[in-house]
Amino acid sequence: MRESPRPHQTNRLLRMLPPDELKKLEPHLSAVWLEANQTVYEVEVALREVYFPVGAVCSNIIVMEDGAGAETNSIGAEGMVGAHAALGSYTIGAKLICQIAGYAYRMPLAEFTRYLASLPIFRDLLARYNVTLLQVVSQTAACNRLHHANQRLARWLLMTDDRVFNGSFKMTHEFLSLMLGVNRPAVTVAATELQDAGLISYTRGVVRIIDRKGLEAASCECYRIVTHLFEILLPNGVSAPPIRGRLA
Repeated sequence: MRESPRPHQTNRLLRMLPPDELKKLEPHLSAVWLEANQTVYEVEVALREVYFPVGAVCSNIIVMEDGAGAETNSIGAEGMVGAHAALGSYTIGAKLICQIAGYAYRMPLAEFTRYLASLPIFRDLLARYNVTLLQVVSQTAACNRLHHANQRLARWLLMTDDRVFNGSFKMTHEFLSLMLGVNRPAVTVAATELQDAGLISYTRGVVRIIDRKGLEAASCECYRIVTHLFEILLPNGVSAPPIRGRLA
């Protein structure tokens, strides 16, 4: 039986809202379970809902004509899926899938746009989040071009660990190759080296972080830069009470 989202798992953006704004949003948020590999948005299909993950991790995937694909960014409890709707864009040029199963708060697009216009702090948070997301995508592009697969895998694992709350998650070599834009043998080599160094364990598709500090040292500077970007624009210490009742 799946556990409902716990208070400490409240989405970062929702947690930063003042109580009066959060209270207005609450009736329009419903906790839903997203399955691994579930398609959340299809390319150029109009959005109907947005999502605030609280355990689920989703990825924007660019798919080429030959079927090859690569992740441009991932989204977890630090942000939201469908944030581009705050800019007036209601379709997406990438496929968005759930990479790690978990809960998210779903909100109808109509209610999202209505409250975006009427709640000033909610609107400001979404503006800052979109600025942060643009910088993160740019940093990821540079990372994928310039850094070794081992460093990129360490960076990706750290970012994912920050979002799943329990230090372990399911992940296949095939999916990791898609996330990192490399072939499966390269993922196998990188994962084996991190495991041999005692930083992670990776058995039967389950990744567990063993040495968090060591993994940070093995990562490139991109993990620290992305974390710093969020702390500048969306400081995690600013919080509102978690959503109560049926969502908490």
